Amino acid sequence: MCQLFLYKFRAPIPESVRNSPWLWIGLAAVVIGSLVYHNFFRKTRVSPAPTHPAASGSLISYTENGRSGQVHYRSHEARFSMYYELGGGETVAGIFIPDAESWETATSLPLFRREEVLESIGRQVVTDKTGGRGHFKIEGYWLQIYH
Repeated sequence: MCQLFLYKFRAPIPESVRNSPWLWIGLAAVVIGSLVYHNFFRKTRVSPAPTHPAASGSLISYTENGRSGQVHYRSHEARFSMYYELGGGETVAGIFIPDAESWETATSLPLFRREEVLESIGRQVVTDKTGGRGHFKIEGYWLQIYH
């Protein structure tokens, strides 16, 4: 199918252009430029830690990688990261949170602190990513951030 399309709709390239070394040098430059751009300029970005710590002296920072990344929590008690994906519509992002059974293993924090820590993270992410104009909800395995 693809070969039929190429045969039927390809523009004729003059023989002198096809045999020109400048065509192939230009093509090589485009390929190399694309690889350099992808490998050096589209790397994962790490947002600096916020200047205002979240409640309980914790700091929230982000590692962004296109439409997903990590939310990093750091306090004097624990350090852990949670995966996030950007949302659509009213949802700015969804942060995947550990369930109650795996909370202590994943975060090194006691289970009774889960709600407090998640609300602290939710408030800080809303402030950082919506300018404080949004809200958040804990829905199953997700901490949803809304406009």
